[in-house]
Amino acid sequence: MLFYILLFCDVQGQSDSTNITDFTKLLQGAFSESDNKDWQSANHQWQKITSINPTEGEFWYKLGESYYYSGNFKKAIDVFDSSLHIGSPPYEGAYFITKAYAALNDKGQTLNWLQKSFDLADRNLFY
Repeated sequence: MLFYILLFCDVQGQSDSTNITDFTKLLQGAFSESDNKDWQSANHQWQKITSINPTEGEFWYKLGESYYYSGNFKKAIDVFDSSLHIGSPPYEGAYFITKAYAALNDKGQTLNWLQKSFDLADRNLFY
C-alpha cells in the first residue's frame, strides 16, 4: 500500500525541505505509529503529511482516525467530513463520523450520519 501511495504522491514543489526520501520516512513512521496505536504521535505525523500533500484522501482519513482515537471527536468529524470530498473511502469516513457523534451524545447527527454511511456503503463488498 505504501508503494501505491508513494507512486501517486506529488511531493516535489510542495516544500523546499521535503524530498521523496524524507516523505517516505515520514509516511512509514505515520503508518507505524498508527499500527502501534500511538495516536498522539501518529496524529502529529499525519498533520505534517497532509500539509505536504493535501490532495490524498487516504492521508486525511488516517489523520481523522488519529483524532478519533485520541478522543478529539469534534476535530475527527471535521477532518473526516473534509476527507469525503477529496477521495477517502466514503463509507469508512462516514461511519467514523457516526461514531464520533455518538461519542459526543448527539443522537440526531448520529442517526443522520448512520444513514449516510449506509447510503455510501458498497453493497457488492462482503466484510
